[in-house]
Amino acid sequence: MSDFEDSAYQLRVYGPNGFYRAFTGNANAPALSIMCNYQLDAKGKTTGNLLLHLINVDAHNSHTIVITDNAYKTEQQVTTLSAADSTGSIATVLLNLQNSQHWYDFSITTQGNTSFSQSFAGHVETGRVSTSDPKMGGVM
Repeated sequence: MSDFEDSAYQLRVYGPNGFYRAFTGNANAPALSIMCNYQLDAKGKTTGNLLLHLINVDAHNSHTIVITDNAYKTEQQVTTLSAADSTGSIATVLLNLQNSQHWYDFSITTQGNTSFSQSFAGHVETGRVSTSDPKMGGVM
């Protein structure tokens, strides 16, 4: 943390198809591991949805995680991870992207820690014909 001004970080990653990730926090950030993966069907092909794997590795504190859609009008999701045992406290959250043509833009925050957030945006490629971002054209 000493490499960042005021021991606070704000990192951004940009890529093709609207791919975007942002990570904000400081030394008081919760001890969480957040992984955003494509959901696969039984044949190993992408379904167009996302799976969030949330792991609390903090042995002393539970954390309430808030997942907020920034663009496509899906309901906010809230889940609480208890204090970790030897393997961590784990939750998996499905984000159904069918109504947004597999585009996503959401943020993850925790209750009680206003300096921590992670943002994810982009498009899940399925190999099928897709559409431009419906939010960009004002369709949604």
